Amino acid sequence: MTIHTDWARLLHEECPEAFLKNIPRQKYGVGVIDGHLQLMCLHNKLPSWDSFIQYLFLKPIKTLFDAGCPRVVLCFDSYDNVPVYKNMTQLKRAGKTAQQVCVFDASQDLPKNIPDDPMLYLMNRNFKVKVIDMVCKRIPQMIELQGNQELIIDYKRVIQYNRQNKMIPVSMEDLKPMGESDVKFIRYVNLFGNALIHAIDGDYLAIALLYYAKYAEICSTNKIYIYRQLSSLKTKQSSSTAPPAKKLKLQQNDDGSGFNYQLAVKVVNTTSPYFDSDRKKIEKCWVDMQLLFATISQCVWQSLRSVGGRPINCNTMLPFTDGDAVYSAVFLMLCAGTDFSRGFPFIGPKRIWDALPLISATLLQITSNEISTTDDTSTDEDLSSLKQTQGKMIMDVVITKIYKCVYGNHLSGKVQSLQNMRDQILRSTLSNSTKAKLPTEDQAMTTIKNVLWVMEYWQTHNDVVKTPLDGSNGFVDCPTTRKITFSDLI
Repeated sequence: MTIHTDWARLLHEECPEAFLKNIPRQKYGVGVIDGHLQLMCLHNKLPSWDSFIQYLFLKPIKTLFDAGCPRVVLCFDSYDNVPVYKNMTQLKRAGKTAQQVCVFDASQDLPKNIPDDPMLYLMNRNFKVKVIDMVCKRIPQMIELQGNQELIIDYKRVIQYNRQNKMIPVSMEDLKPMGESDVKFIRYVNLFGNALIHAIDGDYLAIALLYYAKYAEICSTNKIYIYRQLSSLKTKQSSSTAPPAKKLKLQQNDDGSGFNYQLAVKVVNTTSPYFDSDRKKIEKCWVDMQLLFATISQCVWQSLRSVGGRPINCNTMLPFTDGDAVYSAVFLMLCAGTDFSRGFPFIGPKRIWDALPLISATLLQITSNEISTTDDTSTDEDLSSLKQTQGKMIMDVVITKIYKCVYGNHLSGKVQSLQNMRDQILRSTLSNSTKAKLPTEDQAMTTIKNVLWVMEYWQTHNDVVKTPLDGSNGFVDCPTTRKITFSDLI
């Protein structure tokens, strides 16, 4: 799971110019590849492990070098440093396939050939770690660096290779070990400037936007372009009007980003395992995050036209900045769900975005006092108290207003809080299933705390974040199951 997929579609509708077919001509300082996403493209049609490395790692590395990146960073998840809160997502995924995951012990060697069901093997942590270790070992041996090109592998630690020290790598000690691949790329943008990011996960969009929101002054110099699947909000054709399915075949992407089903040019053997008439060609694009940042900030300001335009920040007594606007917009994005949090029922990206004129002014005031801006003398109790106060305001003002947009016909009078709104809905004619899914105050507060923590996590670029299990971030250790869960479930 990543941020809700409709956010990418919605942003594409708002600013199609930010979604580019080709790599923009630019002077780049670094290219970054999410190796963990490449890993999940492991396919049994690849003839060998070396072919797997060649097509899914060396090929995209070469693409970024050819685009002008003097150095390329290959990132993998380091499980020792992944936040413990992620255990919930991992256990949920494992539970769905527990009966199918292939047995593989940590003491075993990788099989000589790629297994017939590679995805079932990759669900086994021992197997996945073995594959990552093998890739990190083989790539420096297989790659041909030219001139001053550098290869950096960011796994359990950060190792740098160049043509001179290809077999004797240099450890980049200033870069601390971090867990998930998607939070690692920003530190390379900080170090080297303009970046090409080869990663289809939607989290990268939100993380890049938060980076620009925090450091808006360098938005024009540290440009970020993210390679991902092109999405749109176009409605699906009905079965009666849809064109007949075309024959497709599985083939390797030119950029090494995995396998796609492409339109067959020659006669297709429909009995081949490569054939699948139900799959469509996947279009990819490079997202100009600088332009997307500007677009989102303008959308927020336009939504405030009815209240006189850009309001004043009560903390600074100055007008809110573009960074403030985008920070508040990313908060709303995360309210539709992340790897670490549940989405609010019945209010997906479209409904949240449509409610922007009603909530922007209030949201800006509430979220301007970010948890990350508190001074170094603040105690954990201070931070917990601030989150509680901030979360209560978001719940009763922002989230309640969005629900009011959805269920306004079932509400009467002034709705002053989420509990007040919920009480009225429970007395309405809406179905019992809808009533049962409406969040309680505890559920809403937990989700808001989760989201605030995710934003703090995604703005931590060269360190690990605190992950207390006392409920301050909406996560606790269940005394019965001894597993991490949401605090409202205890």
